[in-house]
Amino acid sequence: MRLMFRGLVVLWFYDLMVRPRNGLKLVAHEIRVKIFFGRLRRTSSCAILDPDHPSRRENRMAKPNDPGTLAAHVRRLLEVTPSSQLPMTYQQVAESLGLAPPRTIQRVAMALESLMREDAEQGRPFIAALVVSRRGEGMPARGFFDLAVALGRFPDEPARHEEWYRQEVERVMAQRS
Repeated sequence: MRLMFRGLVVLWFYDLMVRPRNGLKLVAHEIRVKIFFGRLRRTSSCAILDPDHPSRRENRMAKPNDPGTLAAHVRRLLEVTPSSQLPMTYQQVAESLGLAPPRTIQRVAMALESLMREDAEQGRPFIAALVVSRRGEGMPARGFFDLAVALGRFPDEPARHEEWYRQEVERVMAQRS
């Protein structure tokens, strides 16, 4: 069997500014390939995110490792994210903020704990309730419940945590409206 390839291949490679829903600027390199077979044209493209592009570095620098500063960015993200996209996982929060490894999930968890302390002091519902674990069947990680109990907002009995968590989510969503 003999295959023959006839046609002209044209390749484009250029920078493309991407603005996802959260408003952060990402730079992607878009590659487009056009194959011309007479009058038939096929186009294929893909975007490759460039972690070393200056705008990506600026986004990472704008979110230092300080949990207090990161907490403010997490709060803002959770306030502006459409309700249809909530709850978010810890990984989704880290990716939305453009956090670079290592320990991205740990930094998000520390920022959420800081938000929980702020919310407890101000008498607000825990906005951190909008972030859930991938493995927790739509529930936050264990640390959320431990801190909520320590702050006096949840009962000591783990059997009642899910019920209290659902009520907390309802309060946060009502406050966002």
